[in-house]
Amino acid sequence: FFFSSRRRHTRYPLVTGVQTCALPIYLIVFALKEEDQIINFPGWMKIYTGIGKINASFNLTKAILKHKPNKIINFGTAGGISLKKHSFVKVKKFIQLDMNCYRLLNKKYITPFEEDEGYIGEDGICCGSSDTFITDKTNFENLIDLVDMESYALAKICKIENIHFESYKYITDECNNHSTYDWFKNIKKA
Repeated sequence: FFFSSRRRHTRYPLVTGVQTCALPIYLIVFALKEEDQIINFPGWMKIYTGIGKINASFNLTKAILKHKPNKIINFGTAGGISLKKHSFVKVKKFIQLDMNCYRLLNKKYITPFEEDEGYIGEDGICCGSSDTFITDKTNFENLIDLVDMESYALAKICKIENIHFESYKYITDECNNHSTYDWFKNIKKA
């Protein structure tokens, strides 16, 4: 049996009522609904994970199991370390800032006994994820370009599940004593 669409002039074979054509499934991920300025596109699903790496991990994993996406795109806000406020960037590399095993293995930002080099991704703009709202960039100036609270967890899950991952961040603040005010003021611009 074949289903023929007059609008697209394509034919899709049906096997026991299941479409066998592999259409891409995109999952758009935000921490908060306030960060969502994206128009809804057909076939694109959106989720809001909540703030922090645990919320992001749990809710992204549930969405992957339910929707089985081919590609996950993360949009959100971040604090700038080397980037200026109101920049919009594509992040290429992710580090977990909360992992500190220095006293155990003389390593920071690297999960012990795992094969990766402490980061996920490739050279380029680097985001450090922390469950702390960073307001002082002093310790991170030569390590990362921006900081958020979820993207490392999202990137790691996508790496484990072999799902293409992209992340785009709007810089709301510059990790200083004005960060809280700037974040609230600029979140709707994301």
